[in-house]
Amino acid sequence: MGTLSYENTPDVRIHPTTNTTQSEMSVAVNPLNPNIVLVSANTTNYPTNQIYGTGWYLSTDGGSTWIGSDIPPTGFNHGDPATAIGRNGYLYIGFIAADYGQGIMRSTDNGQTWEYFTVAEGGWLLDKNHLHIDNSETSPFGGRLYSGWTDFRVSSSYPVEISYSSDYGETWSTPDTISKGLSGYLHQGVNIRTGPNGEVYAVWSVYLTWPDVERKIGFNRSLNGGESWESPRTIIENIKGIRTSSLGPYGIRANSFPSMAVDLSNGPHRGRIYVVWTNQGYPGTNVGDPDIYLIYSDDQGEIWSLPIRVNQDSEGNGAYQWFPWITVDNLTGIVYVVFYDGRNHIGTNMAEVWVAKSIDGGQTFEDFPVSDIAFSVGPLPGFWGNYNGDYIGIAALGSRVYPVWNAQVPDANSQAWTSPFTEVSVTLLWPNAPSIVVEEADTYAIRYNGDALAGIQNVEAYFSYDGGQTWPDTIGHHPYYGPSYPTHVENDTIVWIVTQHPTRHGRVKAVLYGNVNQTAVDISDYDITVRLVTPGNFSASINSTLNRVTLTWQDRSNYEECYIIEKKTVSGWQLKDTVHDTTYSEYVGRYRDHWYRLYGYDEPTDIHSDSIYSWTTSSPILDTTQYGHVYGTTGCNLIKMGDVFICCVFTT
Repeated sequence: MGTLSYENTPDVRIHPTTNTTQSEMSVAVNPLNPNIVLVSANTTNYPTNQIYGTGWYLSTDGGSTWIGSDIPPTGFNHGDPATAIGRNGYLYIGFIAADYGQGIMRSTDNGQTWEYFTVAEGGWLLDKNHLHIDNSETSPFGGRLYSGWTDFRVSSSYPVEISYSSDYGETWSTPDTISKGLSGYLHQGVNIRTGPNGEVYAVWSVYLTWPDVERKIGFNRSLNGGESWESPRTIIENIKGIRTSSLGPYGIRANSFPSMAVDLSNGPHRGRIYVVWTNQGYPGTNVGDPDIYLIYSDDQGEIWSLPIRVNQDSEGNGAYQWFPWITVDNLTGIVYVVFYDGRNHIGTNMAEVWVAKSIDGGQTFEDFPVSDIAFSVGPLPGFWGNYNGDYIGIAALGSRVYPVWNAQVPDANSQAWTSPFTEVSVTLLWPNAPSIVVEEADTYAIRYNGDALAGIQNVEAYFSYDGGQTWPDTIGHHPYYGPSYPTHVENDTIVWIVTQHPTRHGRVKAVLYGNVNQTAVDISDYDITVRLVTPGNFSASINSTLNRVTLTWQDRSNYEECYIIEKKTVSGWQLKDTVHDTTYSEYVGRYRDHWYRLYGYDEPTDIHSDSIYSWTTSSPILDTTQYGHVYGTTGCNLIKMGDVFICCVFTT
């Protein structure tokens, strides 16, 4: 059980225009720098009579400011964007090519220039594509790209095909048909992810006839980097998706394509595969309004969990949730799902964007709105088939989370939006315990068994500081730090505010009054877990002349006694220094990457914050007009001169 504690930000309009449209969003975050994020969208002119293809938008400051263009830098394409960023910093966007095949564009210099590469020749439609890169540090296929699509040239089954590239997208393998042998009329909406050891997973929707809704989810895997695939299988059947040309009160086309994520963190759920989709009621029963459901597997896709409902509004309330996309923060292991949500505007065409979060491996979720305002949803003017995009996206790293969506705000031309947020603190508690966190370094928030606490009229909270042997008679009084404000109910959360310094030691017993039976409920003897507020705006910069790295960050708590700085080495994270300021510098060796993590620490009470991360490199940046382009890696720098790559090992 966990409690949400995050720092939200205002909605950001990624690339404001009045004469273009942006829809169908994809997002990726740099695996070594959570402040670098790439977004792509389908783009057209407005009023709409010309398709541009896939626009690109890049932020290097955590989503505050953006560069980019609605015009594809490598020329016209048919859209369906899918983004990826490699560990070397290369940016990739996949799409339906101009000849209706598959292509990608790649930037090796943070969007300054782009190159086009063919993935698969067209002639007819290769549609509903996805692109993924293997960024696992423990994968033997690290850096390998995977592209998948539905081949509409094969009308007997409309199969899913996948190809891979081992040279940064320049050349691609002969496509494998990975859905062959799985019954179904149409296989569409492929989604690709990779596991900790380079396992390749693919899921897609299966339609048994046409027209129809999604009836099962297909799955296949490769354990040798995509060189061969196993026989496809069904991981859940007897589902009922929402495939339609007119969804509910919104009148838009919609689908239940699955989205997948794999936990690459070092947490307890490392390697877990998550799949989400929209279903009409509980899967198998298939009666009710559209909700988001999740299944997971801990054994590379052999056995799957029962479906878990992700959105937390009342079941059967008539609200529509659709277009889910899932991601895992590969540093914290937290699961995030973004989706459109109409719970607050049932029966109208208004909706919001919500995110659901799980800190226990998808067993339970809490959800919250991320769009600042509700907006009307309907077919985009000038588009065929009631189109309003076919998916949205989310990415996360190091507690920085980027949901992205399109909305007709502020005008009728659809625009790309994001609302990045940062986890302030994360508290993990065992099941059935009240969840207790410090939300602003001095506020204890208690949520009893995750239930809404509306109707609770009074709370008595007693705190023991000798392991529960004795309980003081004074409500909410700390024997050393002094009295507190009385506990109270605030936004369905029980709050106890400590006026002085918080402590992590002790046990809590809360007595709740004002429930349905007007009797007391005793929540006894649960450990309190406290975290300091995480420092903010952690960044690393390099002075290449002096070979000096400077770290800076923001103090967001009154209680840190010091900051602990650690640096990643070949043997793991090593203590670098303990400082009392909000800046730190050190001289570093040349031609290598430098990866740091930081957390606040208060020694008297032994409280610390969650860690945040930053990265920089001292690899050289050569004049590409004279020397070619440098692709920095640890120990070897690949210099591209024309079509030749040279591995140079620099010495000092």
